[in-house]
Amino acid sequence: MNGSKRLVELASAILGVDPDGVVLLEEPECYQHPRYLRELASLLIESAKTNRQIILSTHSMELVDLLWKRARRNVWSIPLSIACAWSTASSAAWS
Repeated sequence: MNGSKRLVELASAILGVDPDGVVLLEEPECYQHPRYLRELASLLIESAKTNRQIILSTHSMELVDLLWKRARRNVWSIPLSIACAWSTASSAAWS
């Protein structure tokens, strides 16, 4: 599947959820072109501002980093909770 088409499908699905609803995503970065990760992160943050709860699983530390940085800019408007499980080798990057 084309990466841009996948992003449009994800956006349609996310925006179709009620503002007070829950969005469950498994590996949303799969089959995305790396340049679309920023757009995906922006979409998820903007969607969270509408009071949607976003729950996702990912292996992409780049996506987690983008979400963290973008959410911190909006820290007063978005309640953020990121739970990560990783090896001790990768935890050095987050300390």
